[in-house]
Amino acid sequence: LSAAAAMVLLFAWLAAWRASCHRAASLALALSLAATGACWHQLRWNYFPADDLGGYAGEVAEPVALEVTALGQPRIIPAEEFDPLASFAGGDYSRFEVRIDRIRQRDRRVACSGTAPLVVQGHLLGVSAGDRLRVFAELSAPAPALNPGQFDFVEHARSNRRRARLRADFPECVELIATGSPWRPAYWLDEVRAGPWRAGYGNVFEWPTADVLRRLDGVGVGDLGVVARVGAGAQGPSKR
Repeated sequence: LSAAAAMVLLFAWLAAWRASCHRAASLALALSLAATGACWHQLRWNYFPADDLGGYAGEVAEPVALEVTALGQPRIIPAEEFDPLASFAGGDYSRFEVRIDRIRQRDRRVACSGTAPLVVQGHLLGVSAGDRLRVFAELSAPAPALNPGQFDFVEHARSNRRRARLRADFPECVELIATGSPWRPAYWLDEVRAGPWRAGYGNVFEWPTADVLRRLDGVGVGDLGVVARVGAGAQGPSKR
């Protein structure tokens, strides 16, 4: 309906413009743009590809095997402070966005599409934008709001064209299939976002030694947890 209204208003604008009715032409053009925006919103909100990952996701988490492409480096989120009222204590976890390429169904892999956030318990290292990964995780749909005024994760995810979420219990559940090209802009944006030391976060830096020391410049000994050097041989160039 909104697409038809946009087309009718566009023809009305053209007719008014050719008749030199500038006010009517301006009004028709503004209404046509509004109808076009409504049409775009309807398409983005209601229409998804038939192979979208959200079609496999339900309220109850189920195990799934996927081939995905990383859209950015994992961000390590520190564990929350101890809460005696919490039912269980959570640890650090890694979070990043992935684009779905394939999903395994029984003994074959079929094409799949869409994007989803991937949460991995622990520190997931060595992943950059563009890397192709094999992931063994639990797939579920975002949780809807259950109480008045509660944040609705379903609407928030749907507004970003996401209808599913992934969670893995261990970093070993993520395997590197192929390294992404370093010539992609997203790769270098990730390198810039890595930034210096951030207090309160899980800061893990790899060799070469000179790069690590430069990142730790100005950090007091009391701010450090553990700094370890593994191996006494010459340190070669590192990806990160």
